[in-house]
Amino acid sequence: MQESGNSFENYIKDGKRFESDSDYKQGWIAGESEGKKLQAEATAIGKGAAAGYPQKSTTTDLDEVAKDTLKSVDTSGLENLK
Repeated sequence: MQESGNSFENYIKDGKRFESDSDYKQGWIAGESEGKKLQAEATAIGKGAAAGYPQKSTTTDLDEVAKDTLKSVDTSGLENLK
């Protein structure tokens, strides 16, 4: 499990006991599997929530940029350029 502030992330497995005690080994394996399952569920929920937000278009319409730029510019003297 990789979550910031997770107090259960730092438990250290006793390697000797893991190899010699089948109940201990089974408990570690079950705990790790459950933790990974919960992490995957949390990730899926987060991605689902993020997908609900509208995505802003990354393409730029240059005509729109030009129009937006000229909105605050006084163009009244441009007719004299002809």
